[in-house]
Amino acid sequence: MKFVYLAAVLTSLVLFSAGSVQADPVGGPKFDSDLLRPGQTVEYGMALRGEELTLFRVDGDGDGDIDCALFDEDGNAITNDVSGTDGCIMSVTPAWTGRFTVRLVNTGSEASKYTFRAL
Repeated sequence: MKFVYLAAVLTSLVLFSAGSVQADPVGGPKFDSDLLRPGQTVEYGMALRGEELTLFRVDGDGDGDIDCALFDEDGNAITNDVSGTDGCIMSVTPAWTGRFTVRLVNTGSEASKYTFRAL
Protein backbone atom coordinates (compact mmCIF):
# COMPACT_ATOMS: atom_id res chain seq x y z
CA MET A 1 0.00 0.00 0.00
CA LYS A 2 2.89 2.36 0.78
CA PHE A 3 4.26 1.74 -2.72
CA VAL A 4 0.94 2.64 -4.36
CA TYR A 5 0.76 5.88 -2.35
CA LEU A 6 4.38 6.75 -3.18
CA ALA A 7 3.75 6.07 -6.88
CA ALA A 8 0.72 8.40 -6.83
CA VAL A 9 2.73 11.16 -5.14
CA LEU A 10 5.60 10.79 -7.62
CA THR A 11 3.19 10.84 -10.57
CA SER A 12 1.67 14.08 -9.27
CA LEU A 13 5.11 15.64 -8.82
CA VAL A 14 6.14 14.70 -12.36
CA LEU A 15 2.91 16.11 -13.82
CA PHE A 16 3.27 19.36 -11.92
CA SER A 17 6.97 19.87 -12.60
CA ALA A 18 6.55 20.02 -16.37
CA GLY A 19 7.29 23.76 -16.45
CA SER A 20 3.72 25.06 -16.31
CA VAL A 21 2.24 27.07 -13.49
CA GLN A 22 -0.25 24.93 -11.58
CA ALA A 23 -3.68 26.38 -10.85
CA ASP A 24 -6.99 25.18 -9.56
CA PRO A 25 -10.02 25.57 -11.80
CA VAL A 26 -11.63 29.01 -11.55
CA GLY A 27 -13.47 29.05 -8.22
CA GLY A 28 -11.13 26.55 -6.57
CA PRO A 29 -10.63 22.78 -6.61
CA LYS A 30 -13.57 20.60 -7.61
CA PHE A 31 -14.48 17.40 -5.77
CA ASP A 32 -17.31 14.89 -6.11
CA SER A 33 -17.98 11.31 -5.08
CA ASP A 34 -20.77 9.18 -6.54
CA LEU A 35 -21.75 5.85 -8.07
CA LEU A 36 -21.40 5.37 -11.83
CA ARG A 37 -23.50 2.48 -13.18
CA PRO A 38 -22.58 0.46 -16.30
CA GLY A 39 -23.17 2.57 -19.42
CA GLN A 40 -23.80 5.72 -17.38
CA THR A 41 -22.16 9.05 -18.22
CA VAL A 42 -21.58 12.04 -15.95
CA GLU A 43 -20.10 15.42 -16.89
CA TYR A 44 -18.35 18.12 -14.87
CA GLY A 45 -18.20 21.60 -16.40
CA MET A 46 -15.79 24.24 -15.15
CA ALA A 47 -13.75 27.23 -16.19
CA LEU A 48 -9.99 26.71 -16.48
CA ARG A 49 -7.31 29.38 -16.54
CA GLY A 50 -5.24 29.80 -19.67
CA GLU A 51 -1.52 28.95 -19.53
CA GLU A 52 -1.98 27.21 -16.14
CA LEU A 53 -1.81 23.45 -15.53
CA THR A 54 -4.89 21.70 -14.12
CA LEU A 55 -4.89 18.05 -13.01
CA PHE A 56 -7.97 15.80 -13.18
CA ARG A 57 -8.06 12.59 -11.20
CA VAL A 58 -10.71 9.86 -10.87
CA ASP A 59 -10.30 7.02 -8.39
CA GLY A 60 -12.82 4.16 -8.57
CA ASP A 61 -13.45 1.26 -6.22
CA GLY A 62 -12.07 -1.30 -8.69
CA ASP A 63 -15.39 -2.71 -9.90
CA GLY A 64 -16.06 -0.80 -13.14
CA ASP A 65 -14.12 0.58 -16.10
CA ILE A 66 -14.34 4.38 -16.09
CA ASP A 67 -13.06 6.20 -19.17
CA CYS A 68 -12.41 9.95 -18.92
CA ALA A 69 -12.22 12.69 -21.54
CA LEU A 70 -11.78 16.48 -21.49
CA PHE A 71 -13.54 18.75 -24.01
CA ASP A 72 -13.18 22.47 -24.71
CA GLU A 73 -16.09 24.92 -24.99
CA ASP A 74 -16.56 24.00 -28.67
CA GLY A 75 -16.83 20.26 -27.94
CA ASN A 76 -13.33 19.46 -29.20
CA ALA A 77 -11.63 16.55 -27.43
CA ILE A 78 -8.48 17.80 -25.66
CA THR A 79 -7.22 14.68 -23.84
CA ASN A 80 -8.49 11.38 -22.47
CA ASP A 81 -7.66 8.37 -20.34
CA VAL A 82 -9.29 5.17 -21.59
CA SER A 83 -7.32 2.54 -19.69
CA GLY A 84 -9.06 -0.68 -18.69
CA THR A 85 -9.45 0.46 -15.07
CA ASP A 86 -11.79 2.74 -13.16
CA GLY A 87 -9.06 5.27 -12.46
CA CYS A 88 -8.02 8.21 -14.65
CA ILE A 89 -5.38 10.91 -14.58
CA MET A 90 -5.42 13.75 -17.10
CA SER A 91 -3.69 17.11 -17.18
CA VAL A 92 -4.12 20.15 -19.38
CA THR A 93 -2.61 23.59 -19.82
CA PRO A 94 -5.18 25.43 -21.94
CA ALA A 95 -4.05 28.24 -24.22
CA TRP A 96 -6.99 30.39 -23.07
CA THR A 97 -9.27 30.84 -20.06
CA GLY A 98 -12.60 29.23 -20.85
CA ARG A 99 -15.19 26.55 -20.13
CA PHE A 100 -14.17 22.90 -20.27
CA THR A 101 -16.05 19.67 -19.64
CA VAL A 102 -14.79 16.44 -18.13
CA ARG A 103 -16.86 13.42 -19.18
CA LEU A 104 -16.76 10.12 -17.27
CA VAL A 105 -18.27 6.96 -18.79
CA ASN A 106 -18.48 3.58 -17.11
CA THR A 107 -17.80 1.17 -19.98
CA GLY A 108 -17.59 -1.82 -17.64
CA SER A 109 -20.24 -4.32 -16.60
CA GLU A 110 -20.22 -3.38 -12.89
CA ALA A 111 -21.10 -0.15 -11.07
CA SER A 112 -18.17 1.79 -9.65
CA LYS A 113 -18.11 4.14 -6.68
CA TYR A 114 -15.70 6.90 -7.68
CA THR A 115 -14.11 10.12 -6.49
CA PHE A 116 -13.50 12.98 -8.95
CA ARG A 117 -10.98 15.76 -8.31
CA ALA A 118 -9.96 18.75 -10.41
CA LEU A 119 -6.89 20.44 -8.90
